[in-house]
Parts: sequence; structure tokens; C-alpha cells
Amino acid sequence: MLLEWRRKRVHLLPALIPLVMLFIDHEDPLPWWNLAVAIGVVTTLTLMTVRLSRYRAVDRRWTRACAGYAAAPLAVLVLFPARAEYASATLYVLAFGDAAAALCGRAWGRRALPWNPGKTWVGTVCFVAAAAPLAALIYHLEARPQVPWSEAGACAVVGAVCAACAESLPSQVNDNLRVGAAAAVGVVAASLWWG
Repeated sequence: MLLEWRRKRVHLLPALIPLVMLFIDHEDPLPWWNLAVAIGVVTTLTLMTVRLSRYRAVDRRWTRACAGYAAAPLAVLVLFPARAEYASATLYVLAFGDAAAALCGRAWGRRALPWNPGKTWVGTVCFVAAAAPLAALIYHLEARPQVPWSEAGACAVVGAVCAACAESLPSQVNDNLRVGAAAAVGVVAASLWWG
């Protein structure tokens, strides 16, 4: 459990990026050079995490996990440069939802999911309970022009539920990649439906 907590601390660190961005004045839509800087920063941080982490010796899939973690938020940012809130919410769902599911599921989860005995109901519920409010908050704060809380909440909840479902499925696909992709699809689809 201690190793898992340490790994999840690393999992939570990228959530600082959207928080810092709130205090840096940036154009909307993001110009190409802002996107290039964002891609450069995320790529550098990902490579540093892969290279310097002590966990790569423990888990040989570490490189794929780190790259998968960065893929969905970056893809959303590049595809929707006028909607940076999509990428921020996707990252928050991935960071906080996955960490809550792993830690709470291991600590208190007793009843396994019928379709995946390696996952628990407690973990799945905690995924949504942790991810949705935080993703709604960052979505609301990043959106320009400001969006109603109801839109931010709907996008965050749909993204978190989609990601929790993807995380609960038994799959050989890297969980950071599939959870991030599901979160991104949920956030974007909910926003398009809302608008």
C-alpha cells in the first residue's frame, strides 16, 4: 500500500499544470506557440519522470504509463485550442479519479465488480466522487468566457463516469491511455451536447 501511495503522488503532480495556468495570462484560443510550449513542457516532464523515477525499476510498463498519461490531455489541447478547459478537466479526471480508485479500492473495497474481479465497487464510486467535483472546478475556472457551474459540472460528471467505466474494464491497453481517452470523450461530448 505504501508503494501504491507513492506512485499515486506522482500521478497527482501533473494536476498542478492547469492550476498554475490559471495564474498565467493566456490567449483564447491558444496560439500555436502556446501549444508548442505546452507540448514541450509536458513532454519534458514526462521524459524526466520516466528517466528519474525510482518506480521504473519496479514496473517495466512505467514508460508506457507515463506516455499514456500525457497523451489524452495533450491531444485534447491540440484539437481544441479554444477550449483549454477540456484538457484541464481531462487531466483532473485522470489524476484524481485514478488515484482515488486505487487507494480507496485497496483500503476499503471488499466487493469486486462482476466484470472485473481486480476492481471494486468502492474504487469505482470513489473515482467519480473524487474526480467530478475537482474537474468541474478546474473546468469552470479555466473556461473563457466563464461557463455556468451546471455546464462545468455536467462535463466533469460525464467525463468522470466514462473514465471510471473505462478504468473498471479488464483490458490489456494501458489504463492511463484508456482512462484519459474516455475522460476526454466524455468531457467533450457533454460540452458539445450542452452547447
